[in-house]
Amino acid sequence: MMHMQSQNDINAYADFLVLPTFRGAYRLENEPRMYVSRHVQWAKYYQEAMKISKVMVFLASPAWMKSPNCLQEVQWAIDMVNNEMANAKFIAAVTSECDDAEKLQQATDMLSKLAGLADKRYMEIPWPKDKKWGPLPMIHELMPMVDKAWNQDTW
Repeated sequence: MMHMQSQNDINAYADFLVLPTFRGAYRLENEPRMYVSRHVQWAKYYQEAMKISKVMVFLASPAWMKSPNCLQEVQWAIDMVNNEMANAKFIAAVTSECDDAEKLQQATDMLSKLAGLADKRYMEIPWPKDKKWGPLPMIHELMPMVDKAWNQDTW
């Protein structure tokens, strides 16, 4: 399994790296030379992970904003917070560079709703245009914030 290690020995589970390694994974051709991983148990794995996670990070990239699955994950977080089934703190690293204004607005609205519900358990980080955008560089850069979230009741 792929995990990122933090200062305080916190493991970060990266579903985009781990799910393709499990039995039941498959790929859809999204566009030429680009493949998107899928898993038949994605919904089950993701919701179970959300129930036990202490810190949940959403990397809201342009591709993430266009993905129905990624937006579904935020909706699950909203539902779990509403039903007091999730005690996680949430970090959202968000770009404003999305060529689809409607998708950008939808993602922004959903993350705002989560922020309102999670209150002091939510932190949003605008991702600067000059910083590299990609899951692995972002996870490494965000790990100190995950450490901080792990060790404090609120921000």
